[in-house]
Amino acid sequence: MSTVLALARNTFRESVRDRILVSVLAFGAIFVVASVLIAPLTLGEHQRVVRDLGLASISFFTLLLVVLLGTTMVRREVDSRTIDTILTHPVGRPAFILGKFAGFYATVLLCLAMLSVIWLLVVAVFGGGLNGAILWTPVLAAMEALVVTSVAILFSTVASPLLSAVFTFLVFVAGHVAHDVKKLADLSESEAIGRVTDVIYAVLPSLHHFDTRNSLLSGLPVPAEQVAGCGQYAVLYSAALVALTIFAFSRRDFE
Repeated sequence: MSTVLALARNTFRESVRDRILVSVLAFGAIFVVASVLIAPLTLGEHQRVVRDLGLASISFFTLLLVVLLGTTMVRREVDSRTIDTILTHPVGRPAFILGKFAGFYATVLLCLAMLSVIWLLVVAVFGGGLNGAILWTPVLAAMEALVVTSVAILFSTVASPLLSAVFTFLVFVAGHVAHDVKKLADLSESEAIGRVTDVIYAVLPSLHHFDTRNSLLSGLPVPAEQVAGCGQYAVLYSAALVALTIFAFSRRDFE
């Protein structure tokens, strides 16, 4: 455990010092605040636009951080051959993956927290005030980020940085639309299409569960059952992907 924590702290320090993090935070904050300037251009939808655009900005820039940094996390150590030095110490490959994952996820949480604070302040002043749905939104976003981070770490282990970035982005998009695709497949009379869709739906992360946009825009509360279910799902799904990452990484030959 001490080895994992040491690797996590080192990964966190490296990620925080990366210019990509600073750039993502800067542009993310600008886009969140810019929603206040865009909102007056709409007719009677000022508060909804402030909330929706700010939330969309947080989601996009958090994904951008994961794609740009997370998908190169493991591959960078392998290409620079620092992995050889690390593994010559009493550091097992599972501990290496767990440390990298924990350290980078802490970085993602830091970025998400800072953007969320800015968004909450903007909503409190210009978006009609805070309510339960708004306050739960950053929590669900952090759960979604846990799943997406585990996807990025997995692809970082088995593919090149470019392919990892592309695959992570595609999984993110597919995870949000898979539920709608499954509904369309259920209406189809083809049994083969239904079976294929069921398999794809089971494998892909169900990211639509973490989306609070409908509740946010309609003013409805976020059910406590949804929050609890999303938390359990995020932990179990990410744990399964991290286990798969450890298995794939343990079978790699760095000679």
